Amino acid sequence: MSICKVCLFLFFFPFLSFAQLAKSYTPLPIQDTIPAITYTSLSKRLDVDKSQVAEPQKKVNNYIKYLYEERFKYVVSNFNDDYIITEGELTSYLQQILTNIYKSNPQLSQETMVYAFRSSIPNAFSFGDGNLAVTLGLLSRLKNDSQVAFILCHEMAHYHRKHGDKQIQALAKLNYDKELQKKLEHNNTYSYKKELIKSLELSITKHSRTYEFEADSIGLTYFLNTNYDRNAPVECMDILSKSDKGLDQNIIDFKKYFDFPDYPIKPSWLTYEKSTTWHKSEKDGEFGDSDTTHTHPNCMRRQAALKRQLQGKGAVTITSANDLFQSIVTQSTFEQITSHYHFKKYGKALFGSLLLLERYPENAYLHAMVSKCIYQLYTHQKNHEIGKVLEQPDSRFDDNYDQFLTFFQQLRLTEIASLGYFYSAGRRQIDASNEDFWHAYWLCSQLPVSKILPSKVKAEYAATFPKGKYLTNMP
Repeated sequence: MSICKVCLFLFFFPFLSFAQLAKSYTPLPIQDTIPAITYTSLSKRLDVDKSQVAEPQKKVNNYIKYLYEERFKYVVSNFNDDYIITEGELTSYLQQILTNIYKSNPQLSQETMVYAFRSSIPNAFSFGDGNLAVTLGLLSRLKNDSQVAFILCHEMAHYHRKHGDKQIQALAKLNYDKELQKKLEHNNTYSYKKELIKSLELSITKHSRTYEFEADSIGLTYFLNTNYDRNAPVECMDILSKSDKGLDQNIIDFKKYFDFPDYPIKPSWLTYEKSTTWHKSEKDGEFGDSDTTHTHPNCMRRQAALKRQLQGKGAVTITSANDLFQSIVTQSTFEQITSHYHFKKYGKALFGSLLLLERYPENAYLHAMVSKCIYQLYTHQKNHEIGKVLEQPDSRFDDNYDQFLTFFQQLRLTEIASLGYFYSAGRRQIDASNEDFWHAYWLCSQLPVSKILPSKVKAEYAATFPKGKYLTNMP
């Protein structure tokens, strides 16, 4: 596709304007069941993959097929568990970039699909079955279309070089390796097996370091056939190298948001000392060790290798629609908040909402999310389950996040309830034309400190929105 055609597409692609976001945000629909057409396509691909297994040892042959079936189940579960975004601007945008790359590389058969993925971890991956994914966390960090293109080229290389299949085949052979079986007989402990597999870096979705460097190299050859900016691969490594830090390092002004005439903020809440305790662990996933730092080898080494490969290639820069790309980045940021709330990570959703309110101070969706999250913190604290939805402060966290956690972890149950109620009540005259506000206000009207009946809130909401989307959620 020519540059002109690419830009023409981008020009007509819908994007979010500042004027829209200044007042509210409408989140993308959450697809909680895999589309039937997608399930059928994945099933057919599974049948093809199994039919092509040609391992002479029968046990290994059957185990490879079993691992293909497990991969299929894993991919389906990511659809059914709401991680994969099947519709909307984010996935459409990624798919268009992918199509552009294939048109510039006619030697490749266009066998892959790409989706936006609901995770704040900055990462991208190939499932190995033709499905690629780019997380919201990575999309929100990238700077232009060219960087997105290189990320996709890298994941395409994993797929077209069959890295996932090779790992599955290696794992199957390893499972029936006679020498390994002898070792396990002498040291048949769970920890030994775990460390052995970890040392070999074999899994369905995580690639070995050797494969990462190869995907960079092969992906770069795909990338150089396009008209995207050749500085992008090196820039991507810079971004990945800094991905263990939050994008927004600003300290939240708690007094600005939680000091009310009828419920003034207590000075003791604002005292803060950096935590000296570690609470995170490997099993924490998104809140613990970053996938990026573990699945990608040293980014500076990868960057150096890319620079060597780029020597003498020159630099080509294309003109992209900045408004469109900024819209993609902004939507990715909002959707991370939506995703955190959906997956019951209410602390993360609240933290992200407060940070984003500095950019969009009158956004009703963000204000509603603040009220909803505080209500959820109250209910979980009441049930002695707040640890499930709000992390403990940790010395390894960014200062602003650690301070945020310190602020909310020290609050008593009645104090959390008061903050939720007075925050939502204070928005009554400002956000009354927004449905998300009404849902948040209704939730907070159920708090024990509330001065308004939930039934009255529901009646007002129904009068304003006779077919309101939240009416069925207000018994």
